[in-house]
Amino acid sequence: MALNSNYKYLFLDFETTGLDLGSDFPIQIALIQTDHHLQIIKKYTSYISLPESIKRLRSNVSYMTGIDIETIESQGQSLDTIQSEIWDFFWIDTVLIGQNISFDIGFLKKFFPWCMFAHSIDTYPLAASSIPYLKSYSLESIDHHLTEKYDSYKDQKSYLLSTLSEWKTLSAHDALYDCINWICFIWRWCNQLQSFQKEFPILSEILSKTIWEWLINIVEK
Repeated sequence: MALNSNYKYLFLDFETTGLDLGSDFPIQIALIQTDHHLQIIKKYTSYISLPESIKRLRSNVSYMTGIDIETIESQGQSLDTIQSEIWDFFWIDTVLIGQNISFDIGFLKKFFPWCMFAHSIDTYPLAASSIPYLKSYSLESIDHHLTEKYDSYKDQKSYLLSTLSEWKTLSAHDALYDCINWICFIWRWCNQLQSFQKEFPILSEILSKTIWEWLINIVEK
């Protein structure tokens, strides 16, 4: 199953100093753009320079993300520089995809307000509906489950990690790693839906009329 061919799909993830949009700041951004077959078009990742007022990262953030202040000071770019480098990822045919994507959209709108998009898809309700027995729907839990159960998922993830990470070691809570995981999840989800349609042909007629509308309406734009 392919996604709607009228759109390009942009997997987006921010790592941040915390969860409060009012007081916290993004420290890393990753973008992976695909077509409706989930074929990679291009990708972008960068650390983000912090203002002097919040340069001392909270210890729990550094622990969770593995991003320390030295990395940000040596590799971080300004918001203006990043804006100029990512603007062409976003357009009126862009669909944003990510886990709890409304969180990332909040930071996107605040710090990169000129970035346009048409719709957004949250992977959380997709995971909850397709794997209803997990105790947690964190990235780690979903990834662990799919890796253990499906060799095809594991192979797809290994391929994308080797292709997109340029052989750097990535781990959970790296923004690029998270984007790769969500591409693999959507790829698996589409394949699963396709197998259901083959087994139950009546689903094809029903889903062709409703699935896209459902996907883009499960989260706020």
